[in-house]
Amino acid sequence: MDRASDGDVPRAWPVLVRAATNSTGRLIGNCGIFVGRTGTTEPEIGYMIRRDCQGNGYAFEAASAVTSEFGRVRPGRLWASVRPANLGSRRVLEKIGMTLDHCEEDHKGTLLFLSRTFSTVSA
Repeated sequence: MDRASDGDVPRAWPVLVRAATNSTGRLIGNCGIFVGRTGTTEPEIGYMIRRDCQGNGYAFEAASAVTSEFGRVRPGRLWASVRPANLGSRRVLEKIGMTLDHCEEDHKGTLLFLSRTFSTVSA
């Protein structure tokens, strides 16, 4: 695991889910935890699902698994960022317990920041 310069905060978290269909084994997406827009001390969850595979629950399934593992091994806040128009992703984030924290503007427009805090490490 690569370490950031500000101590022992990992640059890339060791949680990544590769999603594949059962029938073909074709890669349909991924989901993981990484250092995102919120900096090195509070990681961000991200996922990408092939457009032709969206709407089948894959993003929710992968994001649920990743957030469960994160909550199991590390107390703290987990972030996600999403554009307001990305309704499908916003629904996935809400279903996994993320709530709107704040909004920011960048060169592409409004960006929503959602978070979820895990207060204890579960056994």
